[in-house]
Amino acid sequence: MPFIIGFLRGLLPALFGRLASFITGFTARVAPGAAVAVLRITSNLGKIALVIAAIVAAVGVFTVAVKAALGGLSLMAPADLLEVGRMLMPGNMETCIAVLMLVRLKSLVFFWVVRISEKFERS
Repeated sequence: MPFIIGFLRGLLPALFGRLASFITGFTARVAPGAAVAVLRITSNLGKIALVIAAIVAAVGVFTVAVKAALGGLSLMAPADLLEVGRMLMPGNMETCIAVLMLVRLKSLVFFWVVRISEKFERS
């Protein structure tokens, strides 16, 4: 029995020491390429996620603004006209108006960015 215990006492540290050096060497060779690939993927996904989050936030802000504006108008309008108007308008009217306003603003921004870039390109 002392022979087996002595053998395992020498084997296990040597085995795990060499295994640790193998894993360290393998990771040192593979990790930089894998890290660069992960960063490339996450950076593009991160940009896409930020653009989607910005669009959702803009639609939300415009929806609240349109809802507040329509709420102010509804306080001044007669009740009979509001009932007729509610029959003709959809329930998500604020969101529809907010999306249309956002699209129009985005198109104007894109138009001016293209104009300015063309101007700088010619000069």
